[in-house]
Amino acid sequence: MSNDDKLSSIIRTLSLADSNLENLIANQDELTVALNLAADYGLMITHNNGLYTLENKLKILDKSIIYNHLELLNSDIDIELSIKDFVNTTTEEFDPREIKSNELKISIAEFQKQGRGRQNRKWFSPFGAGISSSIFKHLSKNINPIGLSLYLGIRIIDALDEIGFHGIKLKWPNDLYYKDKKLGGILVDIYQNSDLDSVISLGIGINYCLPDNKNFNFDTEKTPIDLCSIIKDENIDRSTVAGHLLKRVIENLNSFNENSLKDEQERWKDIDYLYAKTITIEVVDKQITGINRGITSDGELILEVDSKRIKIITGHIVG
Repeated sequence: MSNDDKLSSIIRTLSLADSNLENLIANQDELTVALNLAADYGLMITHNNGLYTLENKLKILDKSIIYNHLELLNSDIDIELSIKDFVNTTTEEFDPREIKSNELKISIAEFQKQGRGRQNRKWFSPFGAGISSSIFKHLSKNINPIGLSLYLGIRIIDALDEIGFHGIKLKWPNDLYYKDKKLGGILVDIYQNSDLDSVISLGIGINYCLPDNKNFNFDTEKTPIDLCSIIKDENIDRSTVAGHLLKRVIENLNSFNENSLKDEQERWKDIDYLYAKTITIEVVDKQITGINRGITSDGELILEVDSKRIKIITGHIVG
């Protein structure tokens, strides 16, 4: 049994009740290794009066609940759902180049060892503290990744709003914010499969219920926030949130076309976290400062610089 497997057993046992763990790991050295690994994965396990206690408020993902949401999709596509406790990253669980037109694959993990955000920035979310997933799906040819990323970000906000998480906004092109705190983000990559068709790899990372002891997200200088804090409810079911979110994202992937973002363009100013503010954006090897004037129908950022408006196709807002 690997160290990860041993830790999985410990986590699942302690998520139900305090335990002495003797029935799981008899060797003290092995237990020490597992508990040290737990700390590396953002878990707080304490020992008192012979019993071990998991301080994290965990709700292990329930595959059946997520499947119940996916079964509501009106689609003939063959869906494969993988849920694991530990992965390097959900984006590596399936090979997008092998996805066929009638397939859709979803990877969800309780913990990503090498989670990443945009520009390969590290994204660290403690075990069971977030919704970390990747969706792999065949797409029509000539899809604009920036336009698709923005459109799906808007639809994720809508999906969360439908189940009570109001007031979430986007920072161009795909970071989720709530009251000046980062909630999560999405990562879109486009590949070609063996038939030379386009395949999307859509990574979604959203904070669900972060531990109180420290800031775990290294992808942002902003203080992170989680879904539990937005509605002040730590009893909200993470599997229900994940299932609803995945269902709505897949529905919008299925319906996306060249006019989808155009229909959302006027609404953008109400969703944009930095609309009409002075921002600095890093483009290749230089920085440009101007006023954020919204987006084009293709998802490009409109920046007003010295009374002139320029379009930014890709870049990273740094200030």
